[in-house]
Amino acid sequence: MLGVVAGALLLASATAAGAGGAVGVVVASRGTAGCTGFVVESLSAVMSRCIPFDPGAWAAPPTAVASDESVAFDYGPDPLMEGGLPVWLVHPSGSALELDTTQGDNEVSISADSSKLAFLRTPWNTDTRDIYTVNADGSGLRLVASGTVDSLDAPAISPDGRSIAYWCLPNPPPSRGCGPLPDGSYRQSGLMLMNADGTDKRMIVIGPTHVPVGPLEWSPGWPLSWSPNGQWLTTQGLTPSETTQLFAYRTDGSDLFHYLDPRRQVTHLSRAVSVFGEFCGSSSQILYVSDDSRYAYLIDRDGSNRQRTALNEWQTGEPVCVPPAKGGGPPPIVNVMRVTVPAVRTLSYAAARQRLRRAGFHVGTFKRAYSDRIQRGHVIAQYPHAGAHAHRTNKDGPPVKLILSRGPRH
Repeated sequence: MLGVVAGALLLASATAAGAGGAVGVVVASRGTAGCTGFVVESLSAVMSRCIPFDPGAWAAPPTAVASDESVAFDYGPDPLMEGGLPVWLVHPSGSALELDTTQGDNEVSISADSSKLAFLRTPWNTDTRDIYTVNADGSGLRLVASGTVDSLDAPAISPDGRSIAYWCLPNPPPSRGCGPLPDGSYRQSGLMLMNADGTDKRMIVIGPTHVPVGPLEWSPGWPLSWSPNGQWLTTQGLTPSETTQLFAYRTDGSDLFHYLDPRRQVTHLSRAVSVFGEFCGSSSQILYVSDDSRYAYLIDRDGSNRQRTALNEWQTGEPVCVPPAKGGGPPPIVNVMRVTVPAVRTLSYAAARQRLRRAGFHVGTFKRAYSDRIQRGHVIAQYPHAGAHAHRTNKDGPPVKLILSRGPRH
């Protein structure tokens, strides 16, 4: 049954994500600028409009926002129940819908066109943890993934509404764990994709084999954010130096072995314990807030061009970006577990090692032999031969044996 709450929207002449390519964000408001509910503003903190919603004593933070500024969140009258409440959706039409009446639903996500939502359901006094989807009018509630407590987390629906990304930790035995990977195997943890109807589950980033405990505990519950084109996901990660940083991973599976890879690291914060980021306005820029600063920052996906915005997260709460009207989904999966041995004959040892690394291999053993044709320190032969196929199961990849030239025999 849907609970309907009437409400009126104060319309501005242009939305924060409207003409001119301006980027807008939505934040919770307890009366700022006369608005109780949600404020839509620019990155320069200029208010565009108010979306009224009376949460009582607790200002419900927005969890996800669609391109038309529909706001999805979990909400209830008891602030101590934050994170485990029925899912709500405030429409631009001026009405708010309670999409279900189940306490224990949270981590809601919404497609860019606001037609479909995904959320996590953890019913009280049970050991289940499931992912559901529902239409924006409350119809079509559907179970798409099942797990036990802590095994599934942070579902994020793709901008086009056709795929869902989520974190996975293994169910207790006899579960096989998380997956499958392209070769049909399973791992302890990882970043997963599936179709919005729950079919075609596959792992796109292998997570850690050991989950640390303590104040800096790695958690699959760290939020996920899709790029508008559907080709990237950004999320937190705990680095070996025990700082929390943002990382961006490709959704085509080519980053399967690149969890916490420095080449995928976006932020380089010195003392962050928590950092929350999301793609904002484009597929190349990310907006983030962290516990080492009161301001929100905009940064390029490759970690360059960091800029402080006027948004003060300590005053307004965590901002949620308004996505573009049209969004994409993940491209076809790339099978990085089936790799082809590159040709490295005649290359120097350093060049051969670099080429092998780029192709998903590493130098195994090597020996030296005299050669009148190949200069000293360069590759005479390789095993397996160039063009052969190999099965890759880890970041280093399979070994390739090299024979290096000693130069001509004197």
